[in-house]
Amino acid sequence: MTSRSRFALSLASTAFVLYLASGPLMRKALGDTGYTQLSIFHEVVSMIRETYVDPVNMDRTLEAAESGLLEALDGDSGYLDAAEFKELQFGKRGAADTGIVLGRRFGFLTVVATRPASPARKAGIKAGDFIKFIDGKHTHSLTVVKGERLLAGDPGIPVKIAIFKSGTEATETALVREKPAAGLPVARLLDGGVGYLAVSDVSDSAMVSVRASLADLLAQGASSLVLDLRSSASGPLGNAAPLAELFIKGGIVAKLASRNAAEQTLVAKETARPFTGPLALLVDRGTAGASEIAAGCLLDSGRASLFGENTFGRAGVQKQIPLESGGGLLLTVSRYMTPKGQPINGKGLTPKTLVRNPESPELFGTPGKDPVLDKALEALKAGVLKAAA
Repeated sequence: MTSRSRFALSLASTAFVLYLASGPLMRKALGDTGYTQLSIFHEVVSMIRETYVDPVNMDRTLEAAESGLLEALDGDSGYLDAAEFKELQFGKRGAADTGIVLGRRFGFLTVVATRPASPARKAGIKAGDFIKFIDGKHTHSLTVVKGERLLAGDPGIPVKIAIFKSGTEATETALVREKPAAGLPVARLLDGGVGYLAVSDVSDSAMVSVRASLADLLAQGASSLVLDLRSSASGPLGNAAPLAELFIKGGIVAKLASRNAAEQTLVAKETARPFTGPLALLVDRGTAGASEIAAGCLLDSGRASLFGENTFGRAGVQKQIPLESGGGLLLTVSRYMTPKGQPINGKGLTPKTLVRNPESPELFGTPGKDPVLDKALEALKAGVLKAAA
């Protein structure tokens, strides 16, 4: 048995002995339930090592236990072995990818969103699809970071992925990696003076175009607006503030809660001319991260009504924590909440008006073919949505 395995077994045994010896003090500090489970873990490890039909690689078994422990927390926390952790810290990610924004649900890598015009979008891959294999590697044990690196590579080089939906068989498809293009907004003036603004990316460079597109719609005479944040999951979480401040006159965009630190706030600056007309906000399972945080702000403030499907629920901050073994943890250490204190991470936002997306994302923003947009336009036409006070 290696030193790593001996250390793990020794740790479990020592903790169990300490528990029995220290009695009430240890029970008060760590709880009966936790130490009951630790004693069970010690028993299971011992039985596997001594009784299993074949000799057991305890290093591999204990690594699987570590991965399972992190998997029980949330989709973005995970254990990385020494090679994976070194790659995360020092390795270069490929210059091209497939356009998939990854998350994790039910033990598999999950498609959070796909970028417009990306190889994944062209192949019909959608938010909510599960990924079973990437180039033959099963994703059940993969962290999001590892999955992102497997999908990335050199431009023009294909990667094979097996996609499945709940209750269906996986189908394999090859996606040719492309350098990611800037996630530019889509803006146009619809009938009745309604502006339509679709934002798929809230990176710093994309936000410059978002501001310009909104200004252009107002110059064309838009008196109300549909803000489409479906399949919008790219960009730093802090950019929820510059997105929200286009529509509110400053104030708290979100609260950031941690276990061992005081609550912080993400605040929008007071801008000279935010859009104050009636605002409808379109969301779906691909709305995540900064766009999701901004949507929570606009909802809580009463500034906008949400139309569409539940959002993904991804608004946590991860920290890299090195371990003595050379491996490391990716651990969610804080999470964003709406201004009223509702958690977003793992929960998502639920629109008051639930509407299914059209079958193809290519129909997003097309009146008469996009039921979510049509429902929002009905509300604007009926005067249900009001301008900011």
